[in-house]
Amino acid sequence: MPRGRTALEDFLLHSKSGHCEYFAAAATLLLRAAGIPARYATGFAVYEYSKLEQAYVVRMRHAHAWARAYIDGRWIDVDTTPPSWTEEEERSAPAWQSLVDFLRWAEFRWAQRGALEAGIGWAAVLVPLLLFFGWRLLRGKRAAAQTAQAGALRSFAGADSEFYAVAARLPARAPHESLAAWLAHIEPTLDRPVREILGQVKALHYRYRFDPRGIDAAERRALRSHCLALAARLPLD
Repeated sequence: MPRGRTALEDFLLHSKSGHCEYFAAAATLLLRAAGIPARYATGFAVYEYSKLEQAYVVRMRHAHAWARAYIDGRWIDVDTTPPSWTEEEERSAPAWQSLVDFLRWAEFRWAQRGALEAGIGWAAVLVPLLLFFGWRLLRGKRAAAQTAQAGALRSFAGADSEFYAVAARLPARAPHESLAAWLAHIEPTLDRPVREILGQVKALHYRYRFDPRGIDAAERRALRSHCLALAARLPLD
């Protein structure tokens, strides 16, 4: 870290990247500075579902940190870490993880059946089966991850906003770039009428996506119509 900078200043104003601990600590301090009671929380993010075991799996790499804020008489979770952290952690998983998971599951299931006396004949049958199932699990890992990601995209609030179709026709957004930062640097490259409509769309989309109260029916229609007007002024892909 450069001399003369605090860790918080370096993270918020310069590096703007780091582990979840950075985001959680910064969010907690900023909430307190704004007069909102806040505390730092740690635990695990439970998101990986095993169809084999029909249960959620929690691994060491799922350890996570976030902030909690006391608002309207109750504590609420405030997680400012970009959600892409789960994708980054999954990419660090070893290629043989699915096979190891299967072997551990098989070992557990056999343990429930009592002692097993397996001779050469059992081994000749069991080993090829284990290899086959391991191959199937490894092969299906990418498809399962894509399906889970698609499901997550469909489930969040505001997922049906027409803004996403408009965003696909705007200049490319850098990986893990925040929506606000992306719009801020592309707006000067757009025509004035497009910028004006984009400002209205951005405000409505933000509320539709993040405001717990959402938007009313008239505002929902306005978001749709503004997006259509904006799409008409943008070039096709």
